[in-house]
Amino acid sequence: MTNETLTTTGGNSPDRQTDFKAGCSDALNCATEAVSGTTLVRPMRVERPTAELYVDGEKQAADKVEVTEIAGIDPVLLSLLISEYVAFYKLSKKGEVIVINPPPRVIGGLMANYEWGFKYLFGVSRTPWFNPDGSITMVHGYDENTRLFFDIDDLDLSLLPDEPTEQQARDSLKRLKELWREFYLDPLSEAVAVTQTLTAAIRRSLGTAPNTIITAPVRGSGKTLMTDTVSVIATARRAPTITYGHDDAEFDKRIVAQLISGGGFFSVDNISVEAIANDTLCSVLTGATVRLRILGKSEQRDVNTSFSVWMNGNNITVRDDLDRRSLQIEIDLSVKYAERAERPELLPHSFNLLHEVTQNRNKYLCDCFTVLRWYAQAGRPKHDWMTESEERRQLGSFEEWSDRVLDACVLIIRADASRSCAASAGQQTKGDAVANGQCAA
Repeated sequence: MTNETLTTTGGNSPDRQTDFKAGCSDALNCATEAVSGTTLVRPMRVERPTAELYVDGEKQAADKVEVTEIAGIDPVLLSLLISEYVAFYKLSKKGEVIVINPPPRVIGGLMANYEWGFKYLFGVSRTPWFNPDGSITMVHGYDENTRLFFDIDDLDLSLLPDEPTEQQARDSLKRLKELWREFYLDPLSEAVAVTQTLTAAIRRSLGTAPNTIITAPVRGSGKTLMTDTVSVIATARRAPTITYGHDDAEFDKRIVAQLISGGGFFSVDNISVEAIANDTLCSVLTGATVRLRILGKSEQRDVNTSFSVWMNGNNITVRDDLDRRSLQIEIDLSVKYAERAERPELLPHSFNLLHEVTQNRNKYLCDCFTVLRWYAQAGRPKHDWMTESEERRQLGSFEEWSDRVLDACVLIIRADASRSCAASAGQQTKGDAVANGQCAA
């Protein structure tokens, strides 16, 4: 008898070498859900907080939600998982057969073999696939076509009409606009907020979509709150947050880490650089997939870029190629509270926004889908409120997004969010766009 042998769940085999290989293959396929690049991963359920509640000034239990995230499988975890399906034995010095843990050389060999035939996993989606004709594919679990894991078994879309009317679409868009009523946005910023909320709801179903930048003259204006609100609607959780870092190289690493996580939404918070430009982010925004080098390895991996990217900071702008890839929201509470605009965090709020969208996420998702479904089923009619010289053209690199999302908002709310692009600002200012009627209230 050899020093080490193997028994699989199917029993002992006379040909231990064949049995060893078959057993490990079966065990891995039972223990592992998918592979991302050359890393073994599996979807797992975790609990994440959303909104904190206060009653009479006292903190209550926070809203929490269970979401699916991608978790890597390290050697220790793989050893435990393999042990559930494969038994390893060893002869003791006394000649007795004893059970042992999987030998390190076995685990190392399994980790290094990338040809076990696992499903390739790009990421997790908390919203269903939204088709160009307005129909929705409600499939929970892994989808071979998109290579996404759809975590949607708790969604209730009963409020979504099969054939929405134009009035229902307008009512839905009005409810979405109401979410931002206490931010006192100008009409163009409001158009961007609504348009990018719709974008986030179907971002996994779009090839590319522009970045969203929120700027404000002072801290505490609600930039992170707005970002988290959209993230809860799109992913059921607050936005995973990164910072810009001290240089582009550090920022690149943080972007790559977020893309590999596969969550579909991330925020770049509290940017202190006055003018932002980053080549990696530009590629992510205009490519359906990009090939990036994995940190700490001489390995490149194709990663899915169907992410909503939101960035915020005080008095920030973008430059170079990032300007035409970004839509901008300006929060200036001095419009309503001039005397207290320097301390916006002390301003009163009539409702808890995060709690509202957490408790009514299904309703707001249905509102997003109602608008986009009506527009698709209506044949994507064009607006008629701009003059020929002002007519909006498709935003370069974002043609699908322009046709499916932007045009729907332009038609209903009579405001063109693409006018907020810094690239357009070279021709006219935001104030000019409002004054010239290219952005109506």
